[in-house]
Amino acid sequence: MTVPGRLHEVSLEAAPGEILGIAGLVGSGHTDVLRVVAGALSPASGHVELPGGAHLAPGIRAAVKAGVGLISGDRRGVGITADKSVWENVVQVDAVGLARHGGWLAAGALRAAARVFAERVGVRMSSIEQAVDQLSGGNQQKVVFAKWLAARPSVLLMDDPARGIDIGARAEIYALMAELAQAGAVQLLASSDPKELAEICHRVVVIRKGRVSAVLDGAGLTAHAVLEAVNGDHAP
Repeated sequence: MTVPGRLHEVSLEAAPGEILGIAGLVGSGHTDVLRVVAGALSPASGHVELPGGAHLAPGIRAAVKAGVGLISGDRRGVGITADKSVWENVVQVDAVGLARHGGWLAAGALRAAARVFAERVGVRMSSIEQAVDQLSGGNQQKVVFAKWLAARPSVLLMDDPARGIDIGARAEIYALMAELAQAGAVQLLASSDPKELAEICHRVVVIRKGRVSAVLDGAGLTAHAVLEAVNGDHAP
């Protein structure tokens, strides 16, 4: 796919159950890959093919309906509604955005469903009614994971999802990602942390100046190799 001024003939493929890392310097275009798959950026040529073979229609709403979710490290900007309760955040996509529970929303049933997902990802809260802005950063991010797990995505995009959270919460998020991989979800992880990419991804694609410059996997996928490739020391 090509996005003028951003991406040039970038071609990526991720298998069900794969965590595919996308690395690059700020402005390299690596996060634009996520924006295209999320429907926020339209390619001038090429397309996004979803699991099952369907082509992604333009637009963010179409992407969400097609089973594409986005978890960002900027949770307050795009992940949570801070002044709303945990349960209202968790059901936001599944029950409200996708209207999977019909036009009549039974608050009791939604609270119960939200509690299941919040407990599944290990949100530490006083109750499902607690406002999300009263939670720690790590627990806020778990609420975002719970929201998308409830929506049952087949493709999950992650943009520095562990940014600004403590080591314990980070480990729990990595465990969630491994669980999603075992369930067959496709995960694309854009990260500024070479160690993170090397430790949890099956492969890492490096984007430089809007083009794929390296693909690292197997024994060649190390934090040092990612760092070298991102900074241009790896042959394109």
